[in-house]
Amino acid sequence: MEKKKGKIVVSDGAIIHWEKEFAGRPPKMVGFSVSLVASGLKGGPCVWRADTSHGFAHEHQEWNGLRIPLRGKDYNKLYENCLEKISENHRRYMELFKEKRQEK
Repeated sequence: MEKKKGKIVVSDGAIIHWEKEFAGRPPKMVGFSVSLVASGLKGGPCVWRADTSHGFAHEHQEWNGLRIPLRGKDYNKLYENCLEKISENHRRYMELFKEKRQEK
């Protein structure tokens, strides 16, 4: 299995980490993860994540504990959608996470 990974540094103390897994010939995406990590907060907690662990694609919203199944079987499309979603929403998700963290 081949893995590709990288990161995108975004403003406000956050980093988007991504990983894609490929198998077969020709290579086909068989798994992925996209995570928003609060690098500016103590411990660098994960704020949001979408992945294919547990055998299905789903999203984790760490500020409210929700696990949301993602619809579709095309992992390439799901990966692109998740990367676009977090790129557009990272500031809002960071704020929601920080607000929830202050409530504890």
